[in-house]
Amino acid sequence: MSSVLAKVALVTGGASGLGYEIVKTLLEKDAKGVAFLDINKQKGSEAENEFKKQFGENSCIFIEADVSKETQMKAAFELTVQRFKQLDIVVNNAAILADLDWNTSISVNLGGCVCGTLLAIDSYLPKYKKGEEGIVVNISSIVGVMPLGVCPVYSTTKHGIVALSRCFGQEQHYQRSKVKVIAVCPGHMATPMLLNVTEGCFNMEYYDTFNLQMHDFPVQGPEFVARHLPDIIENGANGSVWIVEGGEKPYEVVYPNLRKIVAAKM
Repeated sequence: MSSVLAKVALVTGGASGLGYEIVKTLLEKDAKGVAFLDINKQKGSEAENEFKKQFGENSCIFIEADVSKETQMKAAFELTVQRFKQLDIVVNNAAILADLDWNTSISVNLGGCVCGTLLAIDSYLPKYKKGEEGIVVNISSIVGVMPLGVCPVYSTTKHGIVALSRCFGQEQHYQRSKVKVIAVCPGHMATPMLLNVTEGCFNMEYYDTFNLQMHDFPVQGPEFVARHLPDIIENGANGSVWIVEGGEKPYEVVYPNLRKIVAAKM
């Protein structure tokens, strides 16, 4: 049985880009309903109308929310369970690329993901999931497993999301919550945010110093990444980290066991 069928999901940053495609994919896979959050009210309302025309009036709900505000996030979770009477999947996707405004970048990218993960694991999924297992998917980036010196703050927040997911993906957390946590790291995507990297840099000196050539990075559509999400949800192990890059099949990141390495040297 599909891991999405008859499930209810909450997706942050769902009005455009990858978030929009994730919402669409979940509905195509017969999710019972999807609540999607975004700070952009106009785009959110437009997306909600599009989804309802295609999937039905009760298929989704748009909630205007700033993921960096804990009160707004909690209110969004409350509205979701009030509307659908259940919540099984949380996808923390909202992000910005704006290193110059590094406080906001950290608050949105990492803070929003921490808040969404905590609400999901400690409050809502254990109580409102219909199956035996809840799912949290945290959207990181390829630059969350390799450094991107051009945009160090953005890269740092994405590294933090990977670490957060691996921490909550440990067996002790799963045993107490029955919530599986997975990180997904897309490569370069054809979205406005990632196609205009220079606008997210501190200044052009950073860009010039690294001589970054964006055409050297294989570009994929956000719909390609979203299309693989249900399979990763279903088959990915708790605490696993997945890369979807260059339009190729997703693959899992394998981390070395440092304790075994140290023991082998002794």
